[in-house]
Amino acid sequence: MSNFQKKMAQLTKNKETDEVEQVSLTEKLQNTLKELKEVMEQRREKVEQLHREIAEIEKENEQLQATIENLLEGFS
Repeated sequence: MSNFQKKMAQLTKNKETDEVEQVSLTEKLQNTLKELKEVMEQRREKVEQLHREIAEIEKENEQLQATIENLLEGFS
């Protein structure tokens, strides 16, 4: 096998390896993006849940404040 043929064989092999690595990297990137989207969705849902809990606590605080004010008015 001549040097030229060896070089061509090596270039072909390198090209095939590069293509396989590209596919592998593409798959890894797609999986990473999918996982990232899932995490972001979970966090968005958690933030919404926390907002609902905060709103509920604020409402309870307002009711408690009104009760306390009524009690204090009874002592006046």
